[in-house]
Amino acid sequence: VSSNQMDFILTSLNYSYNFYGGGSGTTRLMQLKQSGIELSLGNETGSGVTAPVSINLGGTYSSSAGNGNDLSAKLKLWTNGSDVMGLSVSGNQLDYIVTSANYDHVFYGGDAGTTQLARITGDGYVNIGTTSQSTHMLYLSSTGDAGIHIRADSDNSGENDNPYLSMAQ
Repeated sequence: VSSNQMDFILTSLNYSYNFYGGGSGTTRLMQLKQSGIELSLGNETGSGVTAPVSINLGGTYSSSAGNGNDLSAKLKLWTNGSDVMGLSVSGNQLDYIVTSANYDHVFYGGDAGTTQLARITGDGYVNIGTTSQSTHMLYLSSTGDAGIHIRADSDNSGENDNPYLSMAQ
């Protein structure tokens, strides 16, 4: 037992903490397993599927966009004490936070979720496909055909709606 806190001690990796609630107190709300440090929220239905649950991280938001540099992200997914990867809310937006140009936002899909679909680098480059580069602000790559489709006036209501690419130096 530690001072000013409550300690829960398990003496075997086979044991877990279970928290129950509901009208009769028989609905498992949360389980914390020691083996692999796994947290399950919701009531397991018996088929290994956990029923959906919502988590409220508070009802306030920051007025500062990003809200990560002061380590006050609503949901910290990782921190080393000086940098953060996480989520927050500011104004009318959801903020995906990485606090270093060395950290990227990477989206995976495909077979077993192992194929990189897109990457937004910490310094603002967007890569769509499996290639990661930092020469072009937008880079598209594909093992097959690759193209950009721009369609204007899709309702054919006026002839002044034109597709265009704008370039400047």
